[in-house]
Amino acid sequence: MISPVKADTVDAFNGLAAIYDRSRPLYPPECLNVLESRLPFPRGSNTGLDVGCGTGILTRQLAAHFALFDKIVGIDVNPEMLKQAAIRTTDTRVRYEAIPAENIGKHPAGPFAFIIAASAANWFDRPKFYSGASASMIAGGILAFLINRRRFDSDAFLSELAGC
Repeated sequence: MISPVKADTVDAFNGLAAIYDRSRPLYPPECLNVLESRLPFPRGSNTGLDVGCGTGILTRQLAAHFALFDKIVGIDVNPEMLKQAAIRTTDTRVRYEAIPAENIGKHPAGPFAFIIAASAANWFDRPKFYSGASASMIAGGILAFLINRRRFDSDAFLSELAGC
């Protein structure tokens, strides 16, 4: 059964995909190094999942970092964000799909070596998401959450944006 997705979740970034993609910061490489260090098996023939991928900012970073992975899948519910992700992605191992986070259980691309959500888990029905993640990961797989901390106090653009 497909979980319903609230309209405000789907439409939250309509009309903003291009500026979102240009404005969001990359995730620190150290985060990807930590993720890699915790994977319990040799690299190769593996698949990763970026949940709530938006415009694919982290998805592209994951593909570059995990060069030996066969596939990196990014999922999101907003078609405009996914269209921008596809425009910006050249790595043929990356694919994007319009799937709610809560519906990843038994995803046909799985099982996944890692499932990662960056700055997106606040949009999920987390109990349903956790259940689906558990069902679609390999034994010993990694579930990770990332967030970029914004320094409104030391960044003039962010300060103005936030009205600080």
